[in-house]
Amino acid sequence: MNPLVSIIVPCYNVELYLRPCLDSIVNQTYTNIEILVINDGSTDNTLDIIKEYEQKDKRIILFDTCNKGLSAARNLGLDHVHGELIMFIDSDDLLDIRTIEHNIPYFDENDEIDIVYFPVKFYNSDQKIAGSYFYEIKEPEIFSNKQMMLRRLKGKGSVSVWAKMYRKKVFDQVKFPEGKVSEDTWVNSKILFQSNKNMHSPQGLYLYTQRPSSIVSTWSLTKFVHLIESYRNCFDEAYLYFPDLKKDIALAEFNVYWGFKRHEEYNKHKETKGIVREFYNKSHKKNWLNFKVLNRMLFLSFLHCSSLLLGKKYFVLKRRLKQPYKKI
Repeated sequence: MNPLVSIIVPCYNVELYLRPCLDSIVNQTYTNIEILVINDGSTDNTLDIIKEYEQKDKRIILFDTCNKGLSAARNLGLDHVHGELIMFIDSDDLLDIRTIEHNIPYFDENDEIDIVYFPVKFYNSDQKIAGSYFYEIKEPEIFSNKQMMLRRLKGKGSVSVWAKMYRKKVFDQVKFPEGKVSEDTWVNSKILFQSNKNMHSPQGLYLYTQRPSSIVSTWSLTKFVHLIESYRNCFDEAYLYFPDLKKDIALAEFNVYWGFKRHEEYNKHKETKGIVREFYNKSHKKNWLNFKVLNRMLFLSFLHCSSLLLGKKYFVLKRRLKQPYKKI
């Protein structure tokens, strides 16, 4: 099997990061690739760098557009892919040069596998390791789309579109929501519903750069709204596609609601409270009641009130309660 792999790389003002990113792609040991690089209206030297690489490597295809956002750039790439397999790489990240070679065979060995996840390491702006996931896996792990949804509901899955390889068919009816942030959360459940089997691979490596100025790192009310909307959409579709997971979906739905209420920005903005309240009003609270999720809500509310009333004494008491009982 020697399928063409289409790699989509959206770019916006990344002149400081783009060269290492493109180097990590063009130097892949698996060479049957096309690299669709979308310049999303950059105002720095990003476009010149892409043109430089385009002249050196015929596998690079440049699309130069006005600034429309990450989703529009990815959709443009999807409209022009020719490969049987698709990958997304952020223009400030890196890919270990053997990643594609190591993960291509899984698709050939099992026709039911539609998505392969590979290990990730997170680096901060000082190039120091800030975390990782899937890195400890020793053998491939295969999950049905329902099993993968259950993992995500329990906070064990990745909702990003990077660090994965997809069969093209899972995107046949899926597009990124233009004008929205948290776009990965919007599309991930849709991709999952279109897939058959998902696999966690122990091979390859995606190097993710955490930048202070990136979309993910900065906060705004608009981003907060879009994030809540993306979760609302995800839960609504999960209830529709996996009705036998109602209990797990209800608990995850409540946990997200509670997490938003505890968000550091929640009490800073009147609008934020209204948005979270709207998420609550649209939630499937009947399922919360059926599966006693509200018991957890009351318990967490009690703990929160206790911490406000008792202050430091609460945390001392909580720590003591966790200590093992000792006989005198």
